[in-house]
Amino acid sequence: MDAGKGMLKAQSHRAFRSKNWRYALLIFVAVLSLAFIQTCLGFWGHDVAELPSAAYAWVGNHGAMQTPVFGLFVYFLMIPCSSAAFADRLYLDVRQKQANAIVSRASLRAYVASIAAIAFAFAFLLTFLALVISQLMTLAAFPLVAGQDSFAEFNTPASYEAAVAPAAGVDLLASLAANNRYAFNLLIAFYEALWSGIAALVSVTISLYSKRSRILVLGLPTLLLLVSSNFLPSEVNVMATYLGLSFVWGGGATLFWFIALPAFALFFAVAAIAAALLTKRDVLL
Repeated sequence: MDAGKGMLKAQSHRAFRSKNWRYALLIFVAVLSLAFIQTCLGFWGHDVAELPSAAYAWVGNHGAMQTPVFGLFVYFLMIPCSSAAFADRLYLDVRQKQANAIVSRASLRAYVASIAAIAFAFAFLLTFLALVISQLMTLAAFPLVAGQDSFAEFNTPASYEAAVAPAAGVDLLASLAANNRYAFNLLIAFYEALWSGIAALVSVTISLYSKRSRILVLGLPTLLLLVSSNFLPSEVNVMATYLGLSFVWGGGATLFWFIALPAFALFFAVAAIAAALLTKRDVLL
């Protein structure tokens, strides 16, 4: 137990000292800042009474705000960049001939488990922090609560949505979106971050079974989600419906799959890691 805690502490220090997570956070904030600027330009020159609330103008509400930059973040950057913080650590340790030396100080299980735990934590925190920062940026430019004339002069999907009901078009979690939009935004940020963490675990799993390429380790989870988004029905389409937030616009999502998909993915990632260790697979070659 002490060896496991010591390994976890050592791996967390390695991850924190690395520049990878700083670069990833910088990329995230830069991309989300572009979406924030795009949103601000859409309301340039209008009276404050016409502005939506900061909760509504947040980058995650990209459909209403017409800020497609958010798609660049979710579809192409969120998973590989957050995973690069530490999910490729086993691959790099093996390539750099460090893995066996580290394992000799504890155990293989403690070594792999610590990498998986830190990879998940750093990927989750990076994504969540970036999305929270984007919400804080929105609070600096938009009112906390929207005025009664918000969107009155805009011929946009946002104006139609606001005119009908606070959560019109939100099929999933409509009550939360209508009653507490800030809490709804935090839930979205948590959900996106959760999938980043799960994808990082998948990258760790790949590194246990293949050492062919770092690009394969970091990029395959995103590639699988992107390819599957072209074939799977909307109810079980992780990338197009849930990560892409199509459920906000009635994309066929259900509460069951909203919860079950990450649960299943997390279970299978952990099971695949455990299988590699329990079958005595030599994961250091």
